[in-house]
Order: sequence, then C-alpha cells, then structure tokens
Amino acid sequence: MELGIRVDPAAADGTDDADLIVNVFAGNSRKGTWDVPKAIRIVNVFGGVELDFTDARFTAQTTYVTMFCLFGGIDVRVRDGMRTLSKAVCIFGGVDNRAPSTTDPNAPLLVIEGIALFGGVDIRVKKTPKQRLHEFANQLRTMFDPEPPRA
Repeated sequence: MELGIRVDPAAADGTDDADLIVNVFAGNSRKGTWDVPKAIRIVNVFGGVELDFTDARFTAQTTYVTMFCLFGGIDVRVRDGMRTLSKAVCIFGGVDNRAPSTTDPNAPLLVIEGIALFGGVDIRVKKTPKQRLHEFANQLRTMFDPEPPRA
C-alpha cells in the first residue's frame, strides 16, 4: 500500500505548504526537477523514500523533513553548496550525514528531524559520473606519483 498525499492546509493564501508521504511495505521517490515544499512529512513502515534535491527548486530558504521510520529508511541526495542539519533520534538505526555543509547563509537549508526505529537516514552529495571518475583518477595519481606535477 502506498499513499502519496499532497497536504496544503492553507491553500487559499499559500502560507503553509507541506507534502505527506506514507509508505507501508512500499517505496517512494522524488527526483529530477521538482518544487520542494516548506515541509515534507514522511511515515515509513517497512518502506523507504528517496529524496533527490540535486535539481530541485526550493520554495523556501529552510525546508523541514519530518520523519517516522519503523523498519525503513530515507536516502537523501543533495547538491554541492547546500546546508544540511540532522536532528533525528535513532534507536537501532542511525543517520549518516556525509554532505559537507557550506558557510554560505544564502544556501538552502535542509533540516531532517524525527525518529527512526530499526531504520536510518543516509544524506550524501550526489556526484555525476564525471566527478567520480575525476576523483578516482586523482586518487590513482596520488598513489603512483606522490609528487604533484610542476607547472
């Protein structure tokens, strides 16, 4: 069973914008170019969600992702230059935040909060295949040639 319900309690004036994603033995993903609401509420019971903010358009400076995961998890992909803050409570699970934050106060801020029971959250910067290949080549260069080339 999967429900992807759009909740907009104040649609008349547009002051409150939130998405509700409910997964029970199911999964859901948001990728590509999409408008990110001010809040995303996620309920996962034996399910998972993939949120890809790489090409997303932010409607607010701060976006809150509130989650409840029971035997489920969330994969979050962000672009370089975003700020991320994880405030999740995990029991028999965890949050792996590998997205380096920027000091730019104008960068979009993604706040992830909630609870994960026997589940977790994975936050990473999404890199293109070209970026990955470039990093791999630099690692090989460092491994076989410890002295950098002179200009």
